[in-house]
Amino acid sequence: MDDVGLVRHQLSMEESRAERLDHELAEAAAIGRLLLNKNEELRNEALQLREGLVAAENGEREAKEATQRHRELALRARQAAQRETEELRQELLPVEDRAWQTEAASSKRDRDLLTKIERLQRSLQAEQKARKYIEAELLRSLAGIRNMDTELHNC
Repeated sequence: MDDVGLVRHQLSMEESRAERLDHELAEAAAIGRLLLNKNEELRNEALQLREGLVAAENGEREAKEATQRHRELALRARQAAQRETEELRQELLPVEDRAWQTEAASSKRDRDLLTKIERLQRSLQAEQKARKYIEAELLRSLAGIRNMDTELHNC
């Protein structure tokens, strides 16, 4: 081959190689664009996930705060109920004492009344017995007086 043919052959090979490199470069550029697009998609997805994470963390914080508020409210309600219970207990003690005293006094009064009734019944029975005795004695005396009167009139 002559020098010109050799140069043409080398030029043809270089052109072929240049075409292959252009093709590989185009493929690399296409892959680069795909990678850039994928990278952008991943960034968007990461941003969405970050936003979701922030929203979830905010929701968790709000839930914790609401739970804490509910606990504090429940504690205040429990304390208020305990105070009210204690106040009612303190109010109830004197009432129970008065009721006990009233009941004791009433019970004592009832016992006293029963004792008085029993005493009056015994006294009434004694008086009735005495009255019967006196009536019997009066009837005997009256009978004796009549007998004496009859004897005096008969004599």
